[in-house]
Amino acid sequence: MTPLSLLLALVVSAPAAIAATIPLDASLNTFVSSQTTLSLQRLQANIQSDGAIAASPSKTNPNYFYHWTRDGALTMKTIVQLYETALKSGDTAGATSYENSIWLYSRHESACQVATDTLGRAKYDFGTNKPETNWASPQNDGPALRAYTLIRFANAYLDIKKGPISAIASNNLYTNAYNPATSIIKRDLEYVASSFLAESTSSPNCELWEEVFARAHIYTRAAQRSALIAGAAFANRMGDTGAGTYYLQIAQQIHNAIISQHWSSSFNYLLNSLDVTNASAKPKPSDLDAGTVLAAIHNRDTVPPTSWGVDITRVDAGEVLLTAMTLASRMKALYAINKNTGSGTLAPGIGRYTEDTYDGYSASSLGNPWFLINNGYAELSYSVASQWCSAGQIPLTTQSVSALNWLVQGGLVGNATAGNVVPSGVSGTLFSCKSNPTFFNSVIAALGNAGDAHLRRVKLHLPSTNGAAGDTIGSISEEFNRDTGLMQGAIELTWSHASFLSMSFQRSAAAKLTCACN
Repeated sequence: MTPLSLLLALVVSAPAAIAATIPLDASLNTFVSSQTTLSLQRLQANIQSDGAIAASPSKTNPNYFYHWTRDGALTMKTIVQLYETALKSGDTAGATSYENSIWLYSRHESACQVATDTLGRAKYDFGTNKPETNWASPQNDGPALRAYTLIRFANAYLDIKKGPISAIASNNLYTNAYNPATSIIKRDLEYVASSFLAESTSSPNCELWEEVFARAHIYTRAAQRSALIAGAAFANRMGDTGAGTYYLQIAQQIHNAIISQHWSSSFNYLLNSLDVTNASAKPKPSDLDAGTVLAAIHNRDTVPPTSWGVDITRVDAGEVLLTAMTLASRMKALYAINKNTGSGTLAPGIGRYTEDTYDGYSASSLGNPWFLINNGYAELSYSVASQWCSAGQIPLTTQSVSALNWLVQGGLVGNATAGNVVPSGVSGTLFSCKSNPTFFNSVIAALGNAGDAHLRRVKLHLPSTNGAAGDTIGSISEEFNRDTGLMQGAIELTWSHASFLSMSFQRSAAAKLTCACN
């Protein structure tokens, strides 16, 4: 029996009881636990005494020893997640330590806001807190990510710790003053709103990889929308209701722009950048980019109102999954290391985009897989599995039905489709587990297997013995070589470690779920 006929036989057979949990490889648990501990240690080692966060301790070839707004916000969001967990579990010492780090970070960010000429600056020197003004800017995702991270912290401080609301103003996290705004979160929210309204080809902004300038980028827009949705609720909480109304109005405009402008029905994936202005210098004709997957997972916890229409960037959207699978299939064929599939247990190494020429040292070479992207694919897989498993149902659109067909055939690990295997009953706007438990189970299994396959790919390319600094057990660099598989680029990349932690949190949550099928 061929693999396709075997799968067809599985999904059209009589309904069977669904597995109680998401199938995950228990043999990976020890590695995940150990690397989680080591990644947290390496991440915290990159946090400076004044709250700045070094992107990497590497100071030469390449020099990443700077504070990036984006990297810092994503790193500190991980610390906020740990803070929430410590508070809920009664770990007072841990919660206090994390909280102190976050307050320190907030003061550093305030100093950077004051020192810069525009919040769109992305990269800051240590000590002076002044921006590198000749660096690719503006990058408008950073202030949005920072605002969201600090709002999430403030809510945890108020709701879980039961801290006094007066501390939010006294620590300058949020006050109602504006024109100009003088508090950290409000400065960022005002900038986020105004930068979206100012989108144009005559004044382009740069994307998260700091290469392509364009009118708009999907990662930036997704971050802006999340910040403004969270910001609207927080502004209302702080009694700043006029701002709350305004932020939500702009968030809806961003949402409308995303759903109307970024999906390509001809390519069948989400477009990364619109109206690129430096295409000759940074050619990316496919406009297919891993930033779309990161946009989905980094903004997973912010849900737009249903009245706004379907969110095509949510983690389980058909559009996101089709984009992720298209990129995975192209990457599988691109890198020599991907010939090793581990007898079907290894996902391909995934790079930023197929046309990439940055190798971690030079921008005129050949691109490589990035650890944070494979971590992102694993997190996406675990997130979608968790969402559908706990709900016991899958929302359907034309794109999601196509995505399911590819997904159960290994699309997230780069496999091609070999025909339609989706049962005829999977139609309409919702597929319920109870209508076909066997097919539902095959979807959940495919997601769990994909997540672990990407995790194995990451594990394969990490050091198994202790070498030089940045090449020891627990180290994670920026990239791994497309031919040799060895780590390269900036050592102990903070974002790489943060991405592993974020992925491991999601895997742990997925492992605890009991799937609903009633």
